[in-house]
Amino acid sequence: MKKELENKLKKKFPSLYKNLYKENTCMQWGIECDDGWYDLIYNLSSELDSWCEQNKMQVNAAQIKEKFGTLRFYFNSANVFTDDQYKEISSIVDKYEKLSSTVCELTGNVGELKVKGYWYKTLCKESAILLGYEDIKKKD
Repeated sequence: MKKELENKLKKKFPSLYKNLYKENTCMQWGIECDDGWYDLIYNLSSELDSWCEQNKMQVNAAQIKEKFGTLRFYFNSANVFTDDQYKEISSIVDKYEKLSSTVCELTGNVGELKVKGYWYKTLCKESAILLGYEDIKKKD
């Protein structure tokens, strides 16, 4: 993701992104996906921020990346969560990770999981053609 977009997230959600670019963390490389998921990550961050405010807890982004064509958002905290709290946070994260399989990672338009060799990516039709990705069903 472009640094400009990463810095917008850090400015809006400073606690969540306190480790962004910090050495010896997985966030030292920034957010490892394309710009099309910015709104998705923004909305996820907003929900997590609201949850933290309501529960007087803190969640930190530990790593954000694309893996097997969908979003992965790993988190940690100095707080000790109850099982219910952990489930609530995980539920928020899971919702957006699943939603990422319907959003083009490049453009933010409606997309679907595509394949190119052994590489998977969620793309809109135009981006898939541009990058040479195929429908997964064609691969089978």
